[in-house]
Amino acid sequence: MTQILFLGNFDFEHDLAAGRTAKPDSKSAYGGHGGRRTSEMRRRNAELASVWTAMAQDDDAIWLDETVDKPFAETLQTDGLAKVRFVSAAADLPADVAVWPWGWTRQVAEICDARGWRYSAPNLESVARVNSRYFAFEMEREWSFSLPGSRMIDEIGKLNPAIEEMSCHADQWVIKAEFGMSGRERMLGCGETVSESLEGWARKRIEQGQKLFIEPWVERVAEAGLQYTVRPDGPPVFEGATKLHSNSRGQYAGSQFGLSPEAEREWFPAIQIGLQVAHRAGKAGYFGPLGLDAMQYRDDEGEIQLRPFQDINARFTMGALSLNLKRLLQAGETGLWLHARWLTDRAKNGEQWLQDFVRHLPSDCRVIRTSPWFIDHQPVRYGTFAVLGPLETIEQIDILSG
Repeated sequence: MTQILFLGNFDFEHDLAAGRTAKPDSKSAYGGHGGRRTSEMRRRNAELASVWTAMAQDDDAIWLDETVDKPFAETLQTDGLAKVRFVSAAADLPADVAVWPWGWTRQVAEICDARGWRYSAPNLESVARVNSRYFAFEMEREWSFSLPGSRMIDEIGKLNPAIEEMSCHADQWVIKAEFGMSGRERMLGCGETVSESLEGWARKRIEQGQKLFIEPWVERVAEAGLQYTVRPDGPPVFEGATKLHSNSRGQYAGSQFGLSPEAEREWFPAIQIGLQVAHRAGKAGYFGPLGLDAMQYRDDEGEIQLRPFQDINARFTMGALSLNLKRLLQAGETGLWLHARWLTDRAKNGEQWLQDFVRHLPSDCRVIRTSPWFIDHQPVRYGTFAVLGPLETIEQIDILSG
């Protein structure tokens, strides 16, 4: 069986946005950011690397330049996850290892070629095209799913008129960059206000060659992550749905997996539309994992409306990874995979944070940790863990909503 090497270039949208042609970062095995990946980016990628444990199988490898506390891998096996290896040297891998990155970029393909690693990548221009908000913007207009007043901004001179027009449709609005992830790369505003910081943010991205997109900020009722596989030689496949949990800023906080058939049927119209989106992505030259974020929202009349694809991700997603955690569920259970900021202050580490959280859980829940306590002998700031239990109990958990 071919061994998989998982590469966690979790900030790959920044590479897509920059479109850089510089050589890969010498401090990273997979490169990116043309030698300008900051220490903060490298650290965040390192802390997120362990999310691959959700889908890894026995003897698969996860690339991590830093060291992980040794008991962590043993804990994973005890809890029912796979026996994985964290590696930082190509010599520790078999010659025929197959690479699966978070998302495909030219930098990742080049490093695979240089090291002789096996891989099957889609057309890299298609990766950028499908991840671009313009791809979704075009289809929303074509299929009449656009929110009122939504429009594209491709020149800084169009910024003020777009905001003035939007103020006629909504009190609050959001401007999104062409490439973004997890509620980042966007600016919120209200009325006709164009602050100096907003104009500077917009100007910088337009000068980079990005388009911007303005839309009303709507009242979110529920969100779902719809997961597909776009095949190079056949129709796309729907893999499953997860319920998305976001904080008050709209940033990703976790995924509920193991949904009941009834809960999944609630999203059936969006699932069907998502298959059309996946087909369109395939026609653009893309194949691989595809994640769509769908949303139910309340309109000005108080009616519940569906936005079937507010974000399109031509890459792996946390929701896609969480589907693999269904192997941990026992009869009658569902699960919630949460992403938390563990280091809230200097007096509390991840282990203490999680102990405090577990102490307040109902007795019919259990927790499986999917992040180490330490990376490179430094406490992990952002951790992940799965809460497993009866549906009625899991539905009441509202962690990280603030």
